[in-house]
Amino acid sequence: MPLQESAASLHALKDALSSLARSWRPGERLSCTPEGERDCKGLVDAINGLLDSREELLDRIPVPLLLSDEHGKILFHNKALLALCGRAPEDSLLDMEESSLFDTEQRNGSTTAVSLDGKIHACTIAGNALTCEASLIRNKGLPVPVRCFRTQLVSGGRSLTLSTLYDMTERDAMEKRLRQMAYFDPLTGLPNRNSFLDELDREIRKFLDSGGYLFSVILADMDRFKLVNEQIGSREADKVLLEVVERIKTILGGFATIFRIGGDEFAAIIHGTNSREYMESLLTRLQRLITMPISMEGDNLFPSASIAAILDIAEDVSSAQLLARLSDAVAEAKKQGFGTIHFESTSPEKRRMQAGNRTNLLTLTAEIQNSLTLSHFVPYFQPIYQLSTRRLAGFETLVRWHHPSRGILSPAAFIAAAEESGLIADIDRQIISRAIETLRSLSEKANGTPFFISANVSGASLRDFGFAPFIESEMSNASLPPDNFVLEVTESMLIDNLDMASAQLEAIKRLKVRIALDDFGTGYSSLQYINQLPIDCIKIDKSFMDQLFTSPKTPGMVKTIIDMAHTLSLKIVAEGIENEDQVLWLSDFDVQGQGYFFSQPVPLNEAESLLKDAVAFESLLSPQK
Repeated sequence: MPLQESAASLHALKDALSSLARSWRPGERLSCTPEGERDCKGLVDAINGLLDSREELLDRIPVPLLLSDEHGKILFHNKALLALCGRAPEDSLLDMEESSLFDTEQRNGSTTAVSLDGKIHACTIAGNALTCEASLIRNKGLPVPVRCFRTQLVSGGRSLTLSTLYDMTERDAMEKRLRQMAYFDPLTGLPNRNSFLDELDREIRKFLDSGGYLFSVILADMDRFKLVNEQIGSREADKVLLEVVERIKTILGGFATIFRIGGDEFAAIIHGTNSREYMESLLTRLQRLITMPISMEGDNLFPSASIAAILDIAEDVSSAQLLARLSDAVAEAKKQGFGTIHFESTSPEKRRMQAGNRTNLLTLTAEIQNSLTLSHFVPYFQPIYQLSTRRLAGFETLVRWHHPSRGILSPAAFIAAAEESGLIADIDRQIISRAIETLRSLSEKANGTPFFISANVSGASLRDFGFAPFIESEMSNASLPPDNFVLEVTESMLIDNLDMASAQLEAIKRLKVRIALDDFGTGYSSLQYINQLPIDCIKIDKSFMDQLFTSPKTPGMVKTIIDMAHTLSLKIVAEGIENEDQVLWLSDFDVQGQGYFFSQPVPLNEAESLLKDAVAFESLLSPQK
């Protein structure tokens, strides 16, 4: 910009500087004409020095700066802006359109047509200042989230915009990390409890708004996972949880949202259904998959989970109330025994019915708990005979309750309540302990006469990680030959937890304790159990004896079972023998039997008398020394 010789006058100098202010562009400098160099050189050098100092000062500011005119042309920028754009320090953005620096991708889900052709959004305006968010384009095309403070200026009659930009990459990353921490589980990556409650609120609103939208909610609580943590350590326990998550995803992943809402709790929202039949089938498959063994450094671990489900969602229920009722329902499921499924209701009428049904159960549960403390559950013994010789072979232990006011009660009066309250495993242990002690005491009186004692075990005990060590401890304390003791398991308790049951029974089998499969023939997979479980004996269900002479097919079926057992070297016991004809028919086979024809279950003193008679009978048959 040449400064004419007339600039030596103050008036001319003022006009020249005003022109400079109006049209100056960064990088431009004043110069003198050859004719006026002598008069103005000193002043021009001084002014250029001021301009150099200002640009150097602006370049030293670490905050990206951008000055644009009313048409969006870039008039000035500093080196910090070049660095933010990923450009070299010597690059220039002058005369470029300001909008070309910004990405068209929308951030925060909305746009505001304030400027930059709609590329600025999430804006707030205060006076002549505008705060907004946008995406700046780096040199390689990658967007950079920025916060932009834009101020309108008027200089020399021109409308200018000064923009100050801040890189929000770290802030956005921090917000993402904080959101991840707030709404997602760090171990599994699943949405967490907060996400579950939020999603549940949305589902409830959708249910209320649509009038026809259906959904169900489930909560799965791992059984005794604290014990798993203690036994294998938290790191290995985490691996178990991750495997369980994969199994849950296998069953539910296609149509449900899955959450980890606690250390060993998982929830899921099942979209589009509240069918009881469908959910029972679905959760049964889920339960079976969860209980499949997990290999942990050569050992198999058998997880299980108690599952609660709510299908009918009341219109006035909140997400917090749903979660609270799910938690209560899981507690009810655990009372029925580990690895069970419980359906809960939020309907007031159904909840009143459930409450009424539980009143007697609560009273009965309290009585059972008290009787366990006082050892009111006692063993009775039903004799088992070798049918071909009528010799005593052993006794089956059966529980009776010496109720303080109702007298002696059979299992039909309390087993269901004991299972639902979760106390059945405690009854198992008391009766098994008494049975083993009885075996020890009677063995001392048997004078070498061989006999065995069997005891029943519930599904809850087979799901108890401590059950096999309990049997080992009891047998060790009694100092008995272990093959004189038999544990009886039923088909019904194996259906949902075959793999876990197999592992437990294998552990017990290693103690040399024998295993009998009770009620054989009543289930749909009896042969599968014989193949997969360490069975020593099968007990033919009483229903076969009832129909032995009334159904033309039953004798052939019984004979087939007996032949199969002999082929597999299994002992056979026929249950429910009630007449001489049944005994005579079975006497042609190597079969043992029990039933009311021989004796009903009797208390210990009568069992001692039966054994005493058997010992005397054996002594008569033995050759005299």
